[in-house]
Amino acid sequence: MTDTYQSAHTGQHHLCLLALAALLILVGGSAAGEVAQAPVAPVADADLAVFGRVLSTEGHWTTPDHLKIETAATVAVQEVLGGSAPGATLEVFVPGGTAGGITQVIAGAPVLSPGQEGYFLVRADGESRYRFVEGANGILPTLETTVSGERPVKRVPAERGPRAPLPVAPIPTPAASWRDERALAGSPVVTSVSPQIASAGTGTSVTISGSGFGTKASETSPADVGFLGWDGVYWASGRTYSSVNDHEILYPWTDTQVRVRVPTGISAEGYVDSASSGSKAIWVVTDDNLSSNPVPFAVSFGVTGDMWETARATFRVNNNCPGDTGGAAAIRRAASTWNNALPASFQLDCSGTTTSTGSGKDGENVIAWGANDEVVFWLDGNGTILEADIILETPDAGDWSWTSGVAGGSVYSIESQMLGNLGFCIGISPMYGTDPQGPSDAGKASCFWRWDEGGNMNLVTLHPADRAAAAYLYGGGSANPPLLAAAFTADRITGPAPLAIQFSDASIGGAKAWAWDFGDGSGSTVRDPSHTYASPGTYTVNLTVSAPGFPADTVMAIDRIRVDPPALTPVPGGTGVPTDTDNDLLYDDVNGNGRKDFADVVLFFNQLTWIAANEPESAFDYNGNSRVDFADVVALFNRL
Repeated sequence: MTDTYQSAHTGQHHLCLLALAALLILVGGSAAGEVAQAPVAPVADADLAVFGRVLSTEGHWTTPDHLKIETAATVAVQEVLGGSAPGATLEVFVPGGTAGGITQVIAGAPVLSPGQEGYFLVRADGESRYRFVEGANGILPTLETTVSGERPVKRVPAERGPRAPLPVAPIPTPAASWRDERALAGSPVVTSVSPQIASAGTGTSVTISGSGFGTKASETSPADVGFLGWDGVYWASGRTYSSVNDHEILYPWTDTQVRVRVPTGISAEGYVDSASSGSKAIWVVTDDNLSSNPVPFAVSFGVTGDMWETARATFRVNNNCPGDTGGAAAIRRAASTWNNALPASFQLDCSGTTTSTGSGKDGENVIAWGANDEVVFWLDGNGTILEADIILETPDAGDWSWTSGVAGGSVYSIESQMLGNLGFCIGISPMYGTDPQGPSDAGKASCFWRWDEGGNMNLVTLHPADRAAAAYLYGGGSANPPLLAAAFTADRITGPAPLAIQFSDASIGGAKAWAWDFGDGSGSTVRDPSHTYASPGTYTVNLTVSAPGFPADTVMAIDRIRVDPPALTPVPGGTGVPTDTDNDLLYDDVNGNGRKDFADVVLFFNQLTWIAANEPESAFDYNGNSRVDFADVVALFNRL
């Protein structure tokens, strides 16, 4: 039986054709009329760029103990785009591959197989030997890039410490992705998606209704359905790795209706990429390369198709976290949290100890701190997980740190990160939807990102969707249990005080009750409330929705509302715009001369009627009775 070795690093390798253009300038100069682009750092190390096709590959062990594999690939050079090629073929060496019936896959390095075409970005490593540039996948696949093998190659990004989150409320745009060239706008219109919340990788289908979808000429024609994914888009057709990913489009494709299964598989970056949640998470592209409006969609959970078939996954823990002796205890708390959601027939055991600091197929499941962060697991040909290692990165001193306690800023929670890591290790896909107004994945253990603005730095409990995933994989649970996804819209999120905002519920799944927390000490149970923020500052809005028979769901828009100081104008008879001399949001320097004195009281008294009619009330309501009147003159005098 063939084993597959899966390795996952957290490095984000976002190459695009712009990077290729930069490389061509570096290694070969720009063509006539070509606009020079700034070099991209990972590409700057390359000294040769070619468009080529893999003719053959051969893997071999690089160490006597059979822990590491390297593949030598013979690449036919079809076009030299920059630099000087040694001949009609190149010998390119890449970490990972297949040797002795075991396949090792390493994130950050391309997976090569015969027939694969692409733009190869390499540098010399001895005579006639080349390696891909570091810090990048090193190959920009064409639209029809293929990856062959006995089973799909999959990677899971490791949960770890510092990382930048995806952009707030990302709007996927098909043409923005180098893996496909599609128009941004056009005539198709999506009017509904049913259901609006579903799981990925479980065969669950959704029906997209609307108009202008046209017809799909063939399985490989451009018509497709885009989902929010790791790098902005995941295509239902499985492109660009269509020879590995499942084709999730269900036929017939009509002008008014399209059906697809919610996808999970290999993204263009080479990771397992599950469709994710967002307010602009799903859209249709036609054969004429016209793109519809993006619409809300929530992915409850995603699964990789890989599982343990033993009654217990036993991990040995190295308590070598730098600067915190409570690391092992935090890891075991995370395991206990998952065990409470898993059936008795399958449990995680992290009670053992080890001194290991690295990964390797050595018959031991290891959790430790080491030089590189990775989640590594070995699979047989049926997708059964045989062995797994979790290596947490040892941070550079003064850069960031781990804690077994409360996290924040550049201090990351061991327990929270391990909650995600262990979820990946039992076959749950990482999720990437971070829309602050929802639908969002930020409250799930399976969310890849951990950061202050997501409100999940100290996430140590499971979301109902996480528990549903565990039950589906190991307890015979439903692929689509009743779940809600909280979401809302706001007609504005910034402006001067007093700032009136109309909030509107946009939750999906059938919410029947709403609990709003506006972040200033007030709230509402109205579905679509309006609220006025009286004082400048930033505010976090929480919306919790519930319904009979459904677990509640909460979305947090952290520091989403920004209220600026009120817009003031000079008071007639003054010398400038009024100022707040003691930062209490009351503007006691009425005449705008930069100080608070009796002259301000006189001007305030003389212009009381004008101020009440023309200035923000909150700026001059010194006695706090919600109006500007003579009592405020007295209150201002008493403040001197």
